[in-house]
Amino acid sequence: MFIYFALPGLLGVRVDPMTAAVASIVINSGAYIAEIVRGAFLSVPKGLSEAGLAMGLPRWRVLAFVVGPVAFRRMTPALGNQFIVSLKDTSLFIVIGVGELTRQGQEIMASNFRAIEIWTAVAAIYLLLIGVLTLGLRTVEKRMRIL
Repeated sequence: MFIYFALPGLLGVRVDPMTAAVASIVINSGAYIAEIVRGAFLSVPKGLSEAGLAMGLPRWRVLAFVVGPVAFRRMTPALGNQFIVSLKDTSLFIVIGVGELTRQGQEIMASNFRAIEIWTAVAAIYLLLIGVLTLGLRTVEKRMRIL
């Protein structure tokens, strides 16, 4: 809402609803994703990078082949959850008039007054999308599990 409603008043910059929606989800999710990645890399024991450096590997190879895979395994669940939260947050775009799933359901409901069927269908679509993401995340986590 800030990007769409406040920027024109503060800076005189007109932003269309879709651009404001995409910018807001990118900024919000980007902050969380950056923190997830930072936390994953900090959670890797220093001994791994020290061992790689002691073997004579350059720092970029230590990051790419020693520390990176361990950090990626640790960040996968949190990244998956963030993607799911971001998908659910798109329903908030109705406030600025972006034609996403909730808005489409509202417009269909306004034309035929069948609220129960429309909101059930919208909920089922969200459930299907989140279910697919959850299944994909679970599959990736199982494939990366260390035996």
